Amino acid sequence: MSAPDLPGWAVDSKTYESSGLTLHYLDARRDQPAHHGRTLLAVHGLGAHGDSWLPTIRRLRSVDRVVAPDLRGHGRSDWTQEGYWLRNYADDIVALVEHLQLEQVDLIGMSLGARVAMVLGTRLASRVRSVSLVDTGPEVTPESARQAQKFAPTDPGGTTRTDGFRDRDALMSFLKTKWTGFAQEALDIRADRLYRRNWVGRLVHRNDPEVSWYLGSAGLEEVDDMWKGLSDIPVPTLILHASQSFLLDEPLCERMVAALQYPVYRRVDVDHFMMHTAIDTFSALIDEFLESVRAGDPVPDHN
Repeated sequence: MSAPDLPGWAVDSKTYESSGLTLHYLDARRDQPAHHGRTLLAVHGLGAHGDSWLPTIRRLRSVDRVVAPDLRGHGRSDWTQEGYWLRNYADDIVALVEHLQLEQVDLIGMSLGARVAMVLGTRLASRVRSVSLVDTGPEVTPESARQAQKFAPTDPGGTTRTDGFRDRDALMSFLKTKWTGFAQEALDIRADRLYRRNWVGRLVHRNDPEVSWYLGSAGLEEVDDMWKGLSDIPVPTLILHASQSFLLDEPLCERMVAALQYPVYRRVDVDHFMMHTAIDTFSALIDEFLESVRAGDPVPDHN
């Protein structure tokens, strides 16, 4: 999806530097701002990329700007051997906020992005107006991790592809089989933005396969950091829980609500990939939350 596909928005692809890496981000600005320049900082999920927010951006009513980075190892950002810990992702996003001199943002994280937001919310406490956590908590059961591994960039049978796809039609056939229920515009973005031509002309996934290690035992090492981050977030925080989730259940949501200072809980009849499969519903829920914060929900003084 190119900029002309977003009527009323100017969309730019840009880069910045963090920890010696060149990282990509999407910067979308409304042509006619109507919300005092309100900015949404949108963090994608594992294996995705910043451009995946484009269908949501097209539907949003409550913000004038959306900044959507490609996390390190994802999309058009550099890979690294230094690690893909939440703290690394958080460091990179703090660097982006400082690079853009953003004074105030609403922070949203999808799946892995929600885990990043849990540790990032306090890092940006003086600049964050609200936090939205989409269908992921600080803990993941072994069964949930196994379910998540099914959605790594592999073929439907679970065998990692190393040969890529000969053309877009072959890639699209694969994506439709793998990502059942995704809207066509979400599939188009994956095909056109998340794959690249390699040296023999095959379409291959852009992401570093090393990022998937976070689905294993490595991901357990930062659980305490996420719980601590949750309890320290000083602003209204939305927990968006998919009724068909394989990562969140109600007991975990109850613990998250209890940990937060200003929780807002919504359980919706959608699946984990709601921002791709139920885009209208997802966007409306985000707008509803952001508008409620702007309309006068308590926003504590950060000082």
